[in-house]
Amino acid sequence: KEKDKRTEQISIMDMDSLPLEHVEILIKVIPTDDEIKKFQQFIKDKKNPKRLPSADKFLFDLSNIERIKPRLQVMIFMGNIEDDLQLMVPQIDAVIAASRSVLASENVKKILEIILAFGNYMNSGKRGG
Repeated sequence: KEKDKRTEQISIMDMDSLPLEHVEILIKVIPTDDEIKKFQQFIKDKKNPKRLPSADKFLFDLSNIERIKPRLQVMIFMGNIEDDLQLMVPQIDAVIAASRSVLASENVKKILEIILAFGNYMNSGKRGG
């Protein structure tokens, strides 16, 4: 029952009852393509998956979750987004402060005026300029 509960939590991407640490472990143990083919052959051979050992039964259950790897990747992203955003706040604040400083700088305005005047001078002798 516990394993059925976990596969259901993954299927509905329930981050409230499936801890991020479990999701990070699950993504490392999801069935490979070869294992999925073996499970499919197992079913084609009309064998009962309930007779599999518990670890194999769990992998079998995981193999039946549609797009399991992308689901787990999204769950990990969702679980980490708060921390990632908190790490970016100081960097964003630094970019904003630098932008404000450049906008308020008289020296930058003077340099741009010189560049504009030089460009105008260079274009003044040309036709269409």
